[in-house]
Amino acid sequence: MICLFPGHESADLKQNQLDFVSQEADRSSTRCECLNFTCPANQVSVLYFAKSAELTGLKAENITVPSNITSLQLWQELETRHPRLSVLRDQVVLAVRQEYVPLGVQPLTLREGDEVAIIPPLSGG
Repeated sequence: MICLFPGHESADLKQNQLDFVSQEADRSSTRCECLNFTCPANQVSVLYFAKSAELTGLKAENITVPSNITSLQLWQELETRHPRLSVLRDQVVLAVRQEYVPLGVQPLTLREGDEVAIIPPLSGG
C-alpha cells in the first residue's frame, strides 16, 4: 500500500491498492493529507529522556502515526506536537523497539504498542 505525507506531490495508485486501503479502513487509521483515503496507523508510546523530557514537559505519551513512516517524518510529527523539540533536531537519535535509528529517510514499520524513545545528547563526566 502507498501512503503519502505532506510534501508529496503525486502517486501512481492502482485500483487494487485503493481496494486494499478501503478494506483496511476498519482498522485504526489516519488520514493522508495529500490524498483522499486512509492509511493503516498504529498507536505507539513515545518516551522522552533528558532534555527532550524537559522541552516537552512529558516523560511519555501515546500517539497515533502511520504504520509506514520514515524516522524524519516521525520526528517532524513530534516537532509539530512539541515545537520546542526543534532545538534537538541535529543531535537527537530515536530508538525504536530498543534499536537506535538516526533521523533520515530510512523507512520504519511501526506496530501497535511499539515504544519510540527520544534520545537527546547526554553530557556527563
